[in-house]
Amino acid sequence: MKRTLIALALVAIAAHLWQGQFRPAAVDAQTLARYEVTIPKAWGKLVGFSNNNLLLESSDGLLRISVGLEALSDLQADLTRGLA
Repeated sequence: MKRTLIALALVAIAAHLWQGQFRPAAVDAQTLARYEVTIPKAWGKLVGFSNNNLLLESSDGLLRISVGLEALSDLQADLTRGLA
């Protein structure tokens, strides 16, 4: 009885490992970032992000909203190219 139980357990383990070989590999679906923006530390700590708006907290505890991430990204690109 014990040998049968051990044999069944070993078969179950082998079947489980063998079945795992036929599964497709896990894939991380990552899209490219639409915007890359660097936030100066002087603006405060990033607390949240919603609807292309940044919520920043200053060192004195005030919450500030930076509206328009698209405009911020465009301004940063212009500064990088020396246009602004």
